[in-house]
Amino acid sequence: MSHELRTPLNGIMGMFTILQSKCDDPETSLFVQTGRRSAEHLLAIVNDVLDLSKVEAGLIDIQSSPFSIGDMARHAVSIMYPLSKERGNTIHLNIDPSIPDRVIGDEGRTRQVLLNLLSNAIKFTENGNIRLRVESKREADRQLSVCFSVSDNGIGIPLEAQPHIFVKFFQADASIRRRFGGTGLGLTISAHIVEQMDGKIGFVSTPGLGTTFHFELPFACDEPEFIPPVLRPTGGCHRLRVLS
Repeated sequence: MSHELRTPLNGIMGMFTILQSKCDDPETSLFVQTGRRSAEHLLAIVNDVLDLSKVEAGLIDIQSSPFSIGDMARHAVSIMYPLSKERGNTIHLNIDPSIPDRVIGDEGRTRQVLLNLLSNAIKFTENGNIRLRVESKREADRQLSVCFSVSDNGIGIPLEAQPHIFVKFFQADASIRRRFGGTGLGLTISAHIVEQMDGKIGFVSTPGLGTTFHFELPFACDEPEFIPPVLRPTGGCHRLRVLS
């Protein structure tokens, strides 16, 4: 089903791209752009539903290979840059210099969670600031725990909605879906992925002032000469909530 659903949608988006490059009339170009954005939105929904079905069936594969956390975080920011610029936001990236150049873990799944949190932060923040922090929380015996936190100064999450934020299809209120779009699946999928990677995920939010989502994942160090730095607090990842 994954192939049968995604292939025609990718074909439709490809044809829209070709059409737009050949459009000289502004009105026609606008129609083509609207069609492409609609196809992209539909593909995003299909991807979420397919990912959720894999999660619920226990079919999410967790890989383990060497990669650079810094390069992965910078790549995620570069992917989200056009959307953040469109919303008038600025993305700030802070990476703990003590994190080793290469670790062993699942780069793709880590990036998937990070992109989801960055996308949400940008979606619910207009003309504001998004900050991604990547910090090393504790290290021992060539094992380390890395905390990723995504903060925004957007609309925040209503207090009554906060206990349900990781429930599938949940939206803080009915107007959120109409105004911002989305299926309410992204956080559910991210939480399951983090849990399957033996990590933790949580958030702190103040309505009207913004939200910080953070998740912590264990990695093995890929550097034979790695010497664990002294344990230190990271200031922002100590309020993690374990999901059951």
